[in-house]
Formats: sequence, structure tokens, C-alpha cells
Amino acid sequence: MMKSAPLLLIISLSVVTLNGCSTPPPPSMSPLQLQEMQTHRVDADMKTTFNAVMNVLQDKNYQIVSADVNSGFIKAQSENIDTVSSLNKSLAIIPEVFGTSLYADYHQLHTTIILEDIDNNQTKLRFNIKEHEHKVGTNQSTYDIDTTIKDAKAYQSMFEAIDQQLFQQKMLK
Repeated sequence: MMKSAPLLLIISLSVVTLNGCSTPPPPSMSPLQLQEMQTHRVDADMKTTFNAVMNVLQDKNYQIVSADVNSGFIKAQSENIDTVSSLNKSLAIIPEVFGTSLYADYHQLHTTIILEDIDNNQTKLRFNIKEHEHKVGTNQSTYDIDTTIKDAKAYQSMFEAIDQQLFQQKMLK
């Protein structure tokens, strides 16, 4: 028994040492940092900016769910960005045989945009992009998960497209 005690001590210390060496998760983004990443100012009036945002969303294959130029609010969602196998797709077109559609799991991007009129010729935009995941579990139970996108490139891509659209609109005037 005495000979196994040092072995147990060595194993215990090894486990504690290995666990202590794991790298901590990256720090999470503060709400202020997220808001800064999601916000962009443009040199255009609110109506022109609103129209540019609507054009960009449609060019990127978003479906406009709701939009109101007076409040400066736009809600849109992408087409499905994740699909099931082609076998499930073909089976999904005949749900009456199986009782329900097998083509029910999907991912989409949902975005809300708020436009704020700063003055007659400047508008502030705030995008919020979420990955929406819809899953069907056992017994056809469903659940949805929304995760905020925290990748600056996603927002920057939208802002660049809006800037380009605004530039094109100014050139056509």
C-alpha cells in the first residue's frame, strides 16, 4: 500500500498540473465594444440611406420581413444557409407519406437595422446580425437558438456594400 501512495500522488499532481495549464477562453466582448462594431455613420440623409440598406439586403438575398422608413427600422432574414442532405430534401417534398417534413433543420441569418437621423445629411446605422438555428428533435419537438454574430468582418462587409450603394446613388443623381 505504501508503494502505491507515491504513484497516486504523482498521478494526482499530473492531473492538477495539466488542468492548470489549459488556456483560458478568450475574453468576451463588452456590450459597448459590440455596439461600436455594429454601428456606422454615413454622409447621406435617412431616406437615401434607408433605400441603400434595403437594396444591399436584397442584393445579398435577404428577405425583408418588415421595414418602416419613418421609424428607421428594418428586419430581414437570409435564405437558408445550411441544408440537409439531398435524400432528406427529396423525402421532404412528400410529407404526407411520412406525416411531417424531414427538411426542417435550418440555419439563417436574422438582422435588424436601426437608422437614426443625425442631421439633414448624416445617418447612423446599427446592425444586429444573429445566426438563427432551427432544429427538430425527437418526436418532432423543435427548438430555436439565436447567436449574435461577433465577427467584425460581417458588419464591415455590410457597411462597405452600403457605402458603395450610396456612392452609386449619388452618381446617378
